[in-house]
Amino acid sequence: MSVSSKTLLKKIAFYFGGDQPDVDWVEQIRSVLVVFIGLMLVLTIEK
Repeated sequence: MSVSSKTLLKKIAFYFGGDQPDVDWVEQIRSVLVVFIGLMLVLTIEK
């Protein structure tokens, strides 16, 4: 049973999100803002 390096790389990339569809830039900005707000809330509540 021989597995080519291309097939092996494709299988490994699946677990790291290598086959994910492109995300619109507006959604990327929204995600960054929500993560930032969430982190600031956690840091504020923690103190």
